[in-house]
Amino acid sequence: MQKTPVIDIFAGAGGLSEGFGGYSTPELSFDIRLSIEKEAYACDTLRMRSLFRKSKDSRVPELYYDAIKGDRYALERIRMTTVWNAAADHVRNWTLGRIDPRIVHATIREKIGGRRDWVLLGGPPCQTYSIIGRLRRTGLGSQFSDEKLREEHRRQLEEVFATDHRHTLYRQYLEIVAIHQPAIFVMENVKGILSARLPIGRGRRGELLYEPVIERIMADLRDPRRALQRDKSISPQRGFAAGGMKYRLMSFVNPAGPSGECENPAEFVIECEKYSIPQTRHRVIILGVREDLDTTELEILRERKNQLPAKTLLKGLPRIRSSLSAASETRREYGRDSQESWQCAMKDALPKSAYSRLDNKTKRKIVQILDRKSTALSSGGPFVEGPTDPKDAPPVLRKFIRDIRLGGAIQHESRSHMASDLGRYLYSAALASTTGLSPRIEEWPQELLPAHRNVRVTRKRSKTVVDGFRDRFRVQVWDKPASTIMSHNSKDGHYIIHPDPAQCRSLTVRETARLQTFPDNYYFSGSRTEQYLQVGNAVPPFLALQLARVVAKLLEVNGAALTSERMKTFNRSGRAPLAIKYAASMR
Repeated sequence: MQKTPVIDIFAGAGGLSEGFGGYSTPELSFDIRLSIEKEAYACDTLRMRSLFRKSKDSRVPELYYDAIKGDRYALERIRMTTVWNAAADHVRNWTLGRIDPRIVHATIREKIGGRRDWVLLGGPPCQTYSIIGRLRRTGLGSQFSDEKLREEHRRQLEEVFATDHRHTLYRQYLEIVAIHQPAIFVMENVKGILSARLPIGRGRRGELLYEPVIERIMADLRDPRRALQRDKSISPQRGFAAGGMKYRLMSFVNPAGPSGECENPAEFVIECEKYSIPQTRHRVIILGVREDLDTTELEILRERKNQLPAKTLLKGLPRIRSSLSAASETRREYGRDSQESWQCAMKDALPKSAYSRLDNKTKRKIVQILDRKSTALSSGGPFVEGPTDPKDAPPVLRKFIRDIRLGGAIQHESRSHMASDLGRYLYSAALASTTGLSPRIEEWPQELLPAHRNVRVTRKRSKTVVDGFRDRFRVQVWDKPASTIMSHNSKDGHYIIHPDPAQCRSLTVRETARLQTFPDNYYFSGSRTEQYLQVGNAVPPFLALQLARVVAKLLEVNGAALTSERMKTFNRSGRAPLAIKYAASMR
């Protein structure tokens, strides 16, 4: 049986391709032929995962496990093997739009091998569509006390934002669809794309005029070759001039409308917590189906009755503590990090006045933690030995996540924190553990407030006022799905405070990877900052697995395993008639 070729562009750390690459049935399976990504460390992550997939059938060598546990010598050795060379050949460290397009298209043609039943994955970079990204780019903050000055500053930054070239990076994706015409494409982006706008000109008074980004994207994806006909940067030598097929835009979670596809952009939003992902991650994911395929039997995802809380995947991992930051004021007062100095810093960081706002249950919890003479917890490391089984996870997710050969958790090392932040983390996590809610900054005692330009205390009423990110310090509550795991976590851990106050820290790379449903043996290359970036930007692999099942069923119904004779007929005609249904008798 031939596997269905898959090309993954803007691949990141490979969340989408992990779901597709790990899916196989006797009827149909996927083969990740090519992954394109601009970030070098993410490419190294993709190569390591490609090696794992290639070794899986013949048993993954022990050398791989030694390497991902932090053995640098093993990592160097594994990169000299023939299996590594084969895995590396499936990954390209390219920036689309800058690399010669002739090389890109020649490589894609080689990898799909003349097949027309292949699948394209990927999501163009989404920073400019992100709601948080736009807030940061449009002057949110209290640096302008005068309201008129703030509005003028915001307006100027909105114009800069609207002309950001990254808005049109999706056209690189569109060009591949137009020229190579996959049977199916899966395009992912942030929910903010639904409200983003693009400039289309200026009005009589010189003001910018806009159109919704999503409307333009949907129109282009339905008829990609028509959308690019007037693009002078597209060379006819790439095969663009031959005419082409259109696509229906479908949703993975909502049935098609009377037109046979989805018309409302909001129908493309997938709320991950409804589909066995312990995280409130909402993303726009479009399923594009070539017009010659029948979509009447498309099976959408089924919602889970009960959402999975964060503890489903967090509680299986070894307990560790944070470590003390090397910041001068912390080191000057407490010296080098140790279990004793960490415990002492935590006691000093929480002022007595903070207790006045707490209920008795929360007070007792904090006192119990602070009264410990010492703690047996370490701050973790590249590999922490111990049980990691997520016993409370649904059987399918549990099987997807765990690897008994590991014998512990990789990349499970805590961040170091300033002494002042330990008090904030302890206060917030203890309160969240008893109330089930992460307290917002204005609810804190003023002694705990950070010295931040967006946080101030009014003189008259002595009231805390927060501009913008009121939940900048956010505890992930045990009994609820986690909040969105973001790439911003690479900068600090304030958004991902661990729910256990006794550990008093932010989440590790492995814990964020678990909430994203990456398998425990998934290794992220680069520095810890790079690892957090890769995890935060990814599509949850377990969600991608569910998307892969929908695509597999759709291809199976349409007779995805086309014979070479029918392929030749298809290619000679240039396009297939509308709504061809490949019945079982034709296979």
